[in-house]
Amino acid sequence: MLIHKEYKGNSHYKNKIIGALVIALLLKIKEYFFQDYNPIYEGNRSSRIIKIFKQNLEKHFRELISGKRNIQFRVQDYADLQVLHVNYLSSVISSKSGFLSIIK
Repeated sequence: MLIHKEYKGNSHYKNKIIGALVIALLLKIKEYFFQDYNPIYEGNRSSRIIKIFKQNLEKHFRELISGKRNIQFRVQDYADLQVLHVNYLSSVISSKSGFLSIIK
């Protein structure tokens, strides 16, 4: 309501006041919604997911080559091995590798 009040007002500092109020609002959102967010942990988790994905990919490839397996894994299969949703695995691989997406 304060932002709306300032927007309707005639103050010469209207834009600066609104800007300060928006910053205060964003800080409150950050305080409430990102209390447990740890970017270092998220980065390490993504790196761990990629490392395990590569290990699973290599293991499956070796099994295909040796004849132990005859069915090629899909992305869903690799996600299942890590108990992840396929979209999450795809987004982690995309963000870490720079590729746009994995074909499902």
